[in-house]
Amino acid sequence: MDIFFKELDWPDFSFLKEIISEYNGKEISEYDLRSRVEFIMNSPIDQLYICVDGSVKKGIVATRIRENIEENSRFLEISLIVTKNKYQKQNIGKQMIMFCEEKAKSLNCIGIWLVSGFGKEEAAHQFYDKSGFIKTGYRFKKAL
Repeated sequence: MDIFFKELDWPDFSFLKEIISEYNGKEISEYDLRSRVEFIMNSPIDQLYICVDGSVKKGIVATRIRENIEENSRFLEISLIVTKNKYQKQNIGKQMIMFCEEKAKSLNCIGIWLVSGFGKEEAAHQFYDKSGFIKTGYRFKKAL
C-alpha cells in the first residue's frame, strides 16, 4: 500500500460529497457540505484529511485539538473517520488511526479520542477496540 494523507482541498469536494452521502445513507446537499467544508477550512483547530492509496481516494478522517481544563494537556479528537464501503476490510481505517496517532504526537497531545454515534456501533466498536481505544464515558446532547 502506498497510502498518504493530504489536507482537504476544493478539488476533493466531489469525493467528499460521495463518501459523506455513502456514510449517512442519504444524499447530502452541495450547499450543506460546502458550508461544512468552509467551516473546517476556516477553523484553527479542525482539519479534514483525504486518505489516498496510490491515486485512489479511499477514506476521510477529520480531527480537532481538544484542550483539557482539568489538567494542562491536550488530545487529538477524531471527529470523523470513514472508509469507502468498497475499501473496508483493507486496513485503511488502521492506517487512518496510525496517521492520527502520529499527528497527535507531533502536536504534543497526550492521546487521541473519539465519540461513536448510533447506527454502526457493532462494527465500529470492534474496530475501535482492536485499535486500542477503551470506552471512557457517554455522550449527552441537548438540542436548543
